Amino acid sequence: MIIADLAGVSRIYGGRTIFSALSWSIQAGEKLGLVGPNGVGKSTLLQLLAGQAVADAGTVTLRRGTRVAYLTQEYHGVAERALLTELLAVREDLTELEARIAKIEACLGDAALVVGAAALDGAAALLPASVCMHAGARPPRPAAVPRPARPPPLP
Repeated sequence: MIIADLAGVSRIYGGRTIFSALSWSIQAGEKLGLVGPNGVGKSTLLQLLAGQAVADAGTVTLRRGTRVAYLTQEYHGVAERALLTELLAVREDLTELEARIAKIEACLGDAALVVGAAALDGAAALLPASVCMHAGARPPRPAAVPRPARPPPLP
């Protein structure tokens, strides 16, 4: 499945052609590395994919729902901020997601939310995270798990 596609892309910077008629497809799950000497267009290519630059010719297409984060080579952030904090600032939704995961993990670690273990032959049934979010909510009783019928005895 293609997540990004460049078709006939050209980029000219200061009268100098950086690349011309470049076509490239990035497949889901691929691991990529851009290697080359300074000035050949590695950063420019990434900026095109991230939507921070516009191609002079050709098209850049991203699969619907694809989000690209780009951290520039030159540091323009807050000098006092830690590296991880700076990286996470590029994707603010990750910080929110981390907080939600931490909240759910705290609920999963609460012994009061582990119910019906005996009814499930020792496997604990955990409540959905939405139950954890309601203060004072009592966990629902798990439905009885029917045991399979015994096969008839062999003759």
